[in-house]
Amino acid sequence: MGLSLRAGLGFVGVALVGSLVLTTFASSAPLAGWWRDLDRRLIDFGADLARFFPSGGPGTSFGGAVFGPAVTVEGVWTSDNTPVLSITTDPRAPRLKWRAVAYDRLVGSRWDRAETVDLDIPAGQDLLAGTGELPTEKVATRNVSYVVRGVSGSLGVLVAPGIAATVDRATRLTLVKEGAEVWFGSARVDGAASYTATARVPIVTDGVAGALTENRLRAAGADYGPDLEAVYLDLQPGTAEGDVKALLATILGEARPTNPYDVARAIESYLAGSGQFTYDTDVLDVECGTRGLADCFAFSRRGYCEHFATTMVVMLRLQGIPARLVEGYLPGDRDATTGEETVRRSRAHAWVEAWFPGYGWIDFDPTAGVGQRQAIDPGPTLAPPTPAPSGAVRTSPRPTRTDGRDEPAGSTGGPVAGRPGIGPLILVVIPTVITLIVAFVLWLRRRMARPVQPEIVYRTVARMAGRLGHPRRPTQTVYEYLGSLSDAVPTARPELQLVARSTVETTYGRRRMPPDRLAALGEAQRRLRFALLRLLARRGGRRR
Repeated sequence: MGLSLRAGLGFVGVALVGSLVLTTFASSAPLAGWWRDLDRRLIDFGADLARFFPSGGPGTSFGGAVFGPAVTVEGVWTSDNTPVLSITTDPRAPRLKWRAVAYDRLVGSRWDRAETVDLDIPAGQDLLAGTGELPTEKVATRNVSYVVRGVSGSLGVLVAPGIAATVDRATRLTLVKEGAEVWFGSARVDGAASYTATARVPIVTDGVAGALTENRLRAAGADYGPDLEAVYLDLQPGTAEGDVKALLATILGEARPTNPYDVARAIESYLAGSGQFTYDTDVLDVECGTRGLADCFAFSRRGYCEHFATTMVVMLRLQGIPARLVEGYLPGDRDATTGEETVRRSRAHAWVEAWFPGYGWIDFDPTAGVGQRQAIDPGPTLAPPTPAPSGAVRTSPRPTRTDGRDEPAGSTGGPVAGRPGIGPLILVVIPTVITLIVAFVLWLRRRMARPVQPEIVYRTVARMAGRLGHPRRPTQTVYEYLGSLSDAVPTARPELQLVARSTVETTYGRRRMPPDRLAALGEAQRRLRFALLRLLARRGGRRR
């Protein structure tokens, strides 16, 4: 059975590669563009495929080192002081958070995006022109220019301190879409050692004409529009039950806010500063029964940044205030002379953005002891806005195509300029890929049913890494080999550390692993199957 299955998988794999090679080198080269960013596509495919399988235990978090199309909030937030990015900016500028991705949909303990459209943005073009991200009110901003260099792995996701404006390289922009509206999801800059970018940061100091102030936000009102509400007020069944609703009632009962801005500040202040919540990166021992993620945190009052931020988003949506979860990095260590800022993996962070009509997304950070709250001056008192007439429709710019023309009304984006046609893809590749996926799922289900053994996990990881160009030398110990492997694939460091620890403890220390530890090890093994694919890119780079 096993031999037949492996032979079948091998045949399907050869057929797939052959079809891709033939269609790439044919005279029309219909799939020539498909090979670009192959390593990123494989990783994203792995992340999407993982959502259909059970987590197999609490597992460990990536610690924010990889910002993909989705993130699952788990029992442990694992990070270390490995440098990830080097960012050079004006040494006199305030130190700001670096936003990477935004998520709009919470299902269980997983954040992702409901509907997206991808656009290829040429170098130097305004990234978010025509989207709902830009303020419609006159808000004073300052342009922040910065240079980003990758320290660990490829650059990948674009980071920005505010509203991303321009990048000196071609960028793949992922937008969240609803009706005629689009909002930021993420942006990627692949295949470069560095990039230079600009961002727009609102001025929040009173006394500057057009400054963004607290009283301007208090007077912003609640005219959100149906498309925005459909996406950023969504609460799936089981997301918000008795515990989180009771917590919200307590907060509102004490603060008695009268507008959306004061509601958001009250929630942020209570979670971060009341002393009733504990920042804890390991909540594997928390038992919440059938409670959802936000209700579990409201019940246990322990967790890390993703727990704090998720709970605030849920409470804002319960109050009818559009909100989303964002992830990126807290400010790094900056050289006061050169302005070079070293961002480490341990600075990965999650926080909240709430929507205010006319002003866009405003930053709130409710994590106790770790979060960095955005300080905004009060400013002069303003009158509340006049309610919009019944039936009024709010218009917004249409998204812009990469060739400079407007998207037609009701368009879902269509093929992006520069993408290959899908005719040969449908006729040749799709049936083969479906066959390969079905065979893979059957094989994986059979493997997942076996009990996890640390020594077998170690041998499996070593065998896969060896085939991908990183073999173990005979003189290397378990710790030495997996340590060198984690240097080659930094994003897999937490999983590799868990494998090394478990193998040494059971093989040489004769320890018996508890069930939750074995479950975490099994989850680590499943993550490594995809993470180690990055060795392909390294090997290809060395050959070139």
